[in-house]
Amino acid sequence: MITKYTIEPINQLHNKAVIEISNRCFGDGYIDEKKLNSNIDINRHNFVIKLNNEVIGFCTSKILSQNNIPNDFAPFLKPENYPCGTINVIAIHPTLQQKGYGSIIFNYVLSYLSDLNCKTVIYPAWTENDRQYFLRKIERIGFAPLYFFTDFWKKDSIDRNFKCINCGSPPCTCSLRLYILEL
Repeated sequence: MITKYTIEPINQLHNKAVIEISNRCFGDGYIDEKKLNSNIDINRHNFVIKLNNEVIGFCTSKILSQNNIPNDFAPFLKPENYPCGTINVIAIHPTLQQKGYGSIIFNYVLSYLSDLNCKTVIYPAWTENDRQYFLRKIERIGFAPLYFFTDFWKKDSIDRNFKCINCGSPPCTCSLRLYILEL
């Protein structure tokens, strides 16, 4: 049963909770204060989900044009896919996972991106650990796999020295499956 929740845009007052949830879900340093603050700007569309006024999860997204698409993903998108929303990171505190809160914030952000006239949404999904449950859910709502990247976070983990929850100290050898949904 879903308890009363609220969803609101991320602001700097949420940083501590968002970083703590990220550390628990992805590993130490995957999201740090500098990276989080750089995401709180007019080009990003990021939200927290709260339960009893406490942050229990978050979702970061962005609207992409042909000029700001990450190089890894550009070959898979066509001109008619733009503007394209991307759901970059979604995480729910581990003690509250598989209770529906991830789906709630994910669907909220999808609706938000649709309201901003995105033609498609991509979701770069981390495929390791217990995330298969969530991937099956997004496939049921229409997301289709586009491409599979092995060792996707290897360079980033070395450059930023984040410690993956699966791999530990760099390099991270986790894979990514890129999904797309046409709105």
